[in-house]
Amino acid sequence: MGLEKSLEWIVKEAKRLVDKSMVRASDGTVLFRPDGGGNYNALWTRDFCYMLEGLPGHIAHDDAVKAYFLILRSQREDGTIPDRVDADGKPYYNVLGTSPPTDNPQFAVKIAWEIWRSYGDIAPFAQTSSMLRKALRSLPLKSDLVWIDPSSPHSAYGFTDCIAKTGGELFSSLLLYEAHVKMAELYRAVGETVEARMHEAEARRVRKALERLWSGEGYFFAASEDCMQPDVWGSAYSVWIGVVDIQRALEVSRWLSSKFNRIVKWGQVRHLPEPCVWEKTLTEVKPGARALQFPGGSWTVEYPVKNADDIEALRFMIEDTIYEPDYENYVRIKEELGEDGIVTVWADYTPLMKIIVRYMGFRTFALMYRKNRDAIEDLINILDESFSKMYRIIADSPAEIVRVGDNIDSALISPNLFEKYCLPYYNKYTDILHEKGKTVISHMDGRLKTLKNLIGETKLDAIEAFTPPPGGDLPPSEAKEAWKDKVVWMNFPEEVFLRKPEEIRSFTIRLLEEIAPGKGFIISVTEDIHPDHYRKGIETVTETLCKYGGLPINPPLAGRL
Repeated sequence: MGLEKSLEWIVKEAKRLVDKSMVRASDGTVLFRPDGGGNYNALWTRDFCYMLEGLPGHIAHDDAVKAYFLILRSQREDGTIPDRVDADGKPYYNVLGTSPPTDNPQFAVKIAWEIWRSYGDIAPFAQTSSMLRKALRSLPLKSDLVWIDPSSPHSAYGFTDCIAKTGGELFSSLLLYEAHVKMAELYRAVGETVEARMHEAEARRVRKALERLWSGEGYFFAASEDCMQPDVWGSAYSVWIGVVDIQRALEVSRWLSSKFNRIVKWGQVRHLPEPCVWEKTLTEVKPGARALQFPGGSWTVEYPVKNADDIEALRFMIEDTIYEPDYENYVRIKEELGEDGIVTVWADYTPLMKIIVRYMGFRTFALMYRKNRDAIEDLINILDESFSKMYRIIADSPAEIVRVGDNIDSALISPNLFEKYCLPYYNKYTDILHEKGKTVISHMDGRLKTLKNLIGETKLDAIEAFTPPPGGDLPPSEAKEAWKDKVVWMNFPEEVFLRKPEEIRSFTIRLLEEIAPGKGFIISVTEDIHPDHYRKGIETVTETLCKYGGLPINPPLAGRL
């Protein structure tokens, strides 16, 4: 695809995404969300600016002006511009840290300038010029650069909002230079020359101050204190907005060109050239530690055991496995989460489920169980011996809640299989963990009706991910009757999230009525939700639970809709 065709595709795709992002707020204002899937159901100041800037004139003039005023109406007394405003008009100012990001005042100025450029409309600026001046004055500055105190780090530029850049911060300072230049142009457009000259002088001071972040090697540093690292985006942006002269622009261009293969991958542009990573984040992630969320997912396309010839190699792998304590990550994550939730520790599947889910797949397991049952039972015994060592290490850990597998579904695990190969191991591992005071749960997210009585015989404290109809086949009231001594940690059926909000609300109310008075039940989401329906569903369920889910639950609730 040539350059011209590529640009045509980019513009067409950008328009499609912007159109898909639109949703009306409660007052009728069109919100332009950062994505087309509804996962960020609010108007973000910087993202809205980028839409106006990237597609001049595409957004309807009236909608652009109304969205601009929605943002400005939420300005705080100290001049702070909101990071975002939700569909009910509620503004949000901070992201990470105790202070607001350092880019929203500049983006507010740029929005006013884009409305003037695209529609020839200077009135919105004329009506809000004093508010924009106040917004710029709210920024923390030191020696003419946007400054973030190293002793109190917080989000800076929004697209590096989790990075702990401190001292003079490059990208927000570049935006500040740009904002002063645009304020000068806007003031000249309304005939206020004195104000225009003042902003031109401010721009010159910022431009001079940016010299302190120049590396001398073709790039700008991202910050002067923490994260004093080569900033790809910031260096490129300095050329785009014209804050550097032609000689320096050429130096930046050469540096970016020389690092191209370390900067661009799969159509994405890194903030830092590979192999650099940010030195400090606002949510600490220690080297080698797993984050709380993972990008993407995984799926087994080929199982290691295809026939009996593979058993010996698998046996060696299991017997050669060594478990060692690693408690530090658990402690760190628990401290970071604080009172916002609980941390559970996933151990592994029970031996039978490990064989089915990870080693063989159900078809190979079924054939081998039929033809070579001794080999299957031998593997179960070897896995049990290995897992018992693992559970003793977990029992000695600071973990409080431990999950034992297991993705149980009666379509795959018959009552006979469950009784012989699952029940004894649930109880064995639970005994090991109970000796050290742990709460033990198991992930059973499938159809459980034919297994309910056997599950009741386990020593588990809770059945996690229990899914009522329409996802599962066991009503909650029936489950609780069979599991009187267990907590039913319920998964809200993900299919319901595909429905309209009023239908989701009705289903939630019926579910609350069924589990009344509610003791011994937890309602959560343990499975994947379609991203296009996530925000709608979570908001509707949460609001309904908050309104009707107080204990004890006293039906009927339907009349209170």
